[in-house]
Amino acid sequence: IDISSIDTDTDDQTLSLTGNTLAIADGNSVDLSGYVDTDDQTLSLTGTDLSIADGNTVDISSIDTDDQTLSLSGTDLSIADGNTIDISSIDTDTDDQTLSLTGNTLAIADGNSVDLS
Repeated sequence: IDISSIDTDTDDQTLSLTGNTLAIADGNSVDLSGYVDTDDQTLSLTGTDLSIADGNTVDISSIDTDDQTLSLSGTDLSIADGNTIDISSIDTDTDDQTLSLTGNTLAIADGNSVDLS
C-alpha cells in the first residue's frame, strides 16, 4: 500500500493567546485570568522588618552593615574592617600656593595676581 498521497498533516494544533484567553485552532479555548497576576511579591521595609505582601516578615537587624569608614594615619589609608595602603608614593605637593605681596599687588605662584589698591 502506497500512503504517500495521503495528507497526514490534518491536526495543526496552532495555539493563540488573546488577552487572557488561550485557544487552539479548530478547538476550544481556556480563560487564564484566574492564573494571571496572583503573586505580586511587593516588598516593604519598616525599621528593620522586611515584609512581603501576603507573606511573612523578617527582622534584619542582626545583619551586619558595611560602614566603609576611611581613616588616614600619616600616609596609611585604612578602611574599617579592611586593609590599609601606604599612599606615601602619591605626590600630594602638586600646587605650591605660594603667595607674595609686592606693593599693592597680591600674587600666587604660577597663577594670577590682584591689585589691592
